[in-house]
Amino acid sequence: MIKLETNRLILQDGVIKLPWEDGFLDLYKTLLDEFYDENYSEEMFKREVLFNYGLSVSELGNYFAVFNIIYKEDNSFIGWCKFLPRYFSSNETWIINTQGDRAKWPGTVNVEINWNILKKYQNMGFAKEAAHAIIEYAFNKLQFSKVIAITDINNAPSMKIMESLDMHVKIAPNSSLAYGVAYNSKY
Repeated sequence: MIKLETNRLILQDGVIKLPWEDGFLDLYKTLLDEFYDENYSEEMFKREVLFNYGLSVSELGNYFAVFNIIYKEDNSFIGWCKFLPRYFSSNETWIINTQGDRAKWPGTVNVEINWNILKKYQNMGFAKEAAHAIIEYAFNKLQFSKVIAITDINNAPSMKIMESLDMHVKIAPNSSLAYGVAYNSKY
């Protein structure tokens, strides 16, 4: 079980909000607002959450997690910050690295971070605070060389968070996706 703390937050893996619990549907609605995808159903959201939860309680859970974000002031669940391995295609790897011939970059597994904060708690710096704690954990404890975030270029709050985390933001050609890459200065 991984537990991280900041001044205002506790990031705790292992016990995840499930679909029938308070706050879960609000988080789903927040995601719909951010991603503008009318095809992303509540059922798809539930399956994704359960899949990610399964990853976090498997052996991978010794290193990766879907962190519940708990606000210390009132001990309330305010969202998630996912930190999981993800396969990046050769095209994505080229975008992330932006070096040389695209054909020479194979697909690879990297770590991805993303955040989802309930509307009531947005614009208070919680996503940045949680993401920063997890990136520090990735670099200092796990010794990763980079952590990657992906968002839609129209998702201004997430774009702003990536920039405030000193991520190198790269826009995918012919796409609406932006990749934010935080590099570990030790590597």
